[in-house]
Amino acid sequence: MPNSFTMEYDLAGRTAKEIYAKVSQVKTIGKMTLDFEQPEETRMIYVQPTTVWKDGFKALVVFHDHEGGSVHVAIRSQCNRSMVIFDGGQNEKNCVAIRNAIAAALK
Repeated sequence: MPNSFTMEYDLAGRTAKEIYAKVSQVKTIGKMTLDFEQPEETRMIYVQPTTVWKDGFKALVVFHDHEGGSVHVAIRSQCNRSMVIFDGGQNEKNCVAIRNAIAAALK
């Protein structure tokens, strides 16, 4: 497992700003908290701080409108420390948790 993981997919039937507005209301996903928002760029960052016992993570979430009426969603989770070579699959789990939170926020 590398020290980062990227997940990309498309959502139909909404605009990037609509999705961003709903997802930005989700302040906590698992142990990650919403740390940084850029509404004009429809992107946000969730973080899990580094502690003495565990390495932290940050996850960038970006929404882009496509011409066909769909929204491209890109989620990238990475370890806070660049020295981490293997993350044990945690970055992928973070991306899946964020994807699931986005789906729940849009219901």
